Amino acid sequence: MKFTRLMWWLAMCIIPTVASAQTHTYQDVSTLLKKAEKDSIAYIERTAALEFHKLINEYRKENGLSTIEWNETLWIATQNHNLWMAKTGNLSHHQTTNNKYYTGKSPGDRLNYAQAGSSSFGWSGENALYNYSHRGTTKDEIAKNIAKSSFKQWKNSPGHNENMLSKRHGSHGVAFRINGGVVWGTDLFSSYNKDYSPTPSTFYAKKETKSSAPNPRTKRFSTAKNRRMVYEDVKTNLNDDLNLKAKNWTKKDGVAKRLAYRIANKKYKTKSIDGVIFTETQETSKKALLGLFNKKIYTYSAVIEKDIDEFDSTKMSQQLTSLLKDNQPFNKKSKVDVAVILKKRKNLIRVTLVSVMYNSNRKLNIF
Repeated sequence: MKFTRLMWWLAMCIIPTVASAQTHTYQDVSTLLKKAEKDSIAYIERTAALEFHKLINEYRKENGLSTIEWNETLWIATQNHNLWMAKTGNLSHHQTTNNKYYTGKSPGDRLNYAQAGSSSFGWSGENALYNYSHRGTTKDEIAKNIAKSSFKQWKNSPGHNENMLSKRHGSHGVAFRINGGVVWGTDLFSSYNKDYSPTPSTFYAKKETKSSAPNPRTKRFSTAKNRRMVYEDVKTNLNDDLNLKAKNWTKKDGVAKRLAYRIANKKYKTKSIDGVIFTETQETSKKALLGLFNKKIYTYSAVIEKDIDEFDSTKMSQQLTSLLKDNQPFNKKSKVDVAVILKKRKNLIRVTLVSVMYNSNRKLNIF
């Protein structure tokens, strides 16, 4: 019920945000910072950016590199690019003049736009992504999940990881945009190593000085929260590894979810070293278009059990992704429906995965 209320709240907040979407320049920084203190979606997006800023600098320190500065003008440029990607549904480093949110073909052009003219410094790299990481029960939790998932996504991609660890960068600005069910993200780097901001970053300072004292209360294991995290991470991993797009995902008739519930409560005797107690692969054919075509349907099911003290949502999503890649014949034209169910049984966590893939390569029936 708590998650349902949060999703309703997010939907109510997203509607006016999208309706009033517009591009900005560095002159709008103060206005945007004030908005982030009042508007829930703007708060999440800004907080996610600052959380990511911490993560990338921690990562650079671990690799013996100097940290990079936060730059508000670069943040504005990335916000504008996210808006264009969200409105066109196109993940790209180059914009096309096909809507009113165009701010420049290249990252340099978009930096000039954000600077309201010709920029006094140049750019040295850009990362872009989309994912489905806006999960959580509070605004700060959602922001942290967006930052962590996006950092992981770029870290696991060799080219994007190289960009994050480049020695030529002195500053950056990263932004995220929640648009419906998708999070769009852009990180723009520059060799310029100072915060080129027209006004103090009050929101940033506020977030940095906020107490981070740990909560002394012991956290309970939340099956609903961990299920969402595993499910979203599996989708993100498949998108990254197989270059799947939003159009590949479907919830056709809820088949995967019904199958997952059907096998989640069964008794299984066998158990492998990695916790897998059941796997099954099925291939069926279905007639389509008045029986003229045959459509292949591939179904993969797996059940894994882990001790509650050993359960890690990130490792679980990686294991499920590996199983899917090994057992499902994915292609860019296929429609995929994935369901994940978590159940707690005393000191065990049972994870049930079902993936149904509808192959679009149909064969004509010859009579």
